Amino acid sequence: LKGSSEDEGVRFSVLDNSFSSSLKLLVSWLAKLSLKEGGEKVARRLHRFLSTGENASVPAHEITVFHGLVVKRRIDLDNGAYIAPYEYVRSGFDLPEEPEPWPKSSHPNATVIVRSLRYGPCVAPSDDGPGLPQGQISYRFPTNYQINLERWFNDSKLLVDLLSIAARVPLLSRTLYVRLPKWTKEITPYYDAFGTRVSEGFMSDVWPKGRDLSKDDVDAFVALSRGWGAYAGKSDSMEIAIRRLAGSFSRPGGRFGEEDRILDVAIALEVFYGGKTGHKLAQRAAGLIGESTADQKQIYDQAKRFYDLRSSIVHSKKSRPALDLLYKVLEEGCDLACRTLVSLLKRDTPVQWADVMRRLQPETQTYIEAKRQQNQ
Repeated sequence: LKGSSEDEGVRFSVLDNSFSSSLKLLVSWLAKLSLKEGGEKVARRLHRFLSTGENASVPAHEITVFHGLVVKRRIDLDNGAYIAPYEYVRSGFDLPEEPEPWPKSSHPNATVIVRSLRYGPCVAPSDDGPGLPQGQISYRFPTNYQINLERWFNDSKLLVDLLSIAARVPLLSRTLYVRLPKWTKEITPYYDAFGTRVSEGFMSDVWPKGRDLSKDDVDAFVALSRGWGAYAGKSDSMEIAIRRLAGSFSRPGGRFGEEDRILDVAIALEVFYGGKTGHKLAQRAAGLIGESTADQKQIYDQAKRFYDLRSSIVHSKKSRPALDLLYKVLEEGCDLACRTLVSLLKRDTPVQWADVMRRLQPETQTYIEAKRQQNQ
């Protein structure tokens, strides 16, 4: 058996702050407990834990706390997950009275996402290297998909980003809790199974001012999350785009703040549209998310207007745009990027841009060509 200093047999692994538990401490505790309660009773406890975890079936809950985001009531999501006020879940999951607001004096209101996990297996094969066991956690929201333990916290951060995009607001997720059933703690007092907590400042540099979360925001978040569940792992660059788009909501205001936000959105759009810029990006946007001729024309103009402003900022070809124009074009760019992200995540297969371009209506193509000639 692999303990704290041996390296043979199997490693006993449980979910705590270090993702491992000393086998020596476990055996020591079980031996003492056997003298007190009898070996058969203790053996049944251990067997329950090991056999339940064998197929990733130890029930658990992941609770992600969003500070400054307000929801009035519980809103159910897929597969038993839900969004709720912090107070709604505090007593049921034995959370602190205050959700560690930061700064302490600001906006103690908080919202939580509660997701069901199935943790396991609890006996992991021994490996030669240090670090996390090479196991999987099977998430049940928004759909069944596997993620590697090493990516677990990145996945939680991505949910913060997706909720930020859905609500169009900067979010700060300060604390992540994991709660397992109380009976799992019976095997050892050294394993605080019901009290695992990881504090993590995911983002941002702006504190949200008690933003109310609407039902439409939640529906948009579920759609994005479900799409990401099917898309995850197919493109690392997509994570970069999501992070940039979410970050575009979190920069401080002012002239240069707005310009930086425009550049964040532009990077996201370039990733979404295969590295294309300007005219080609606007064409692809019109073909991807435009349903009618009028819609395609409007989207082309919106994308071109946004990218022209982005170019003027980057290349300093003209005097700096007025602040009200920055706000307007930034909103157009964010809208375009959000619609694009939804469209890409809804697809079962990677986008084929040749097929997208064939969706452009003849009237749209004529319109785009006329615009090009006019601007030359």
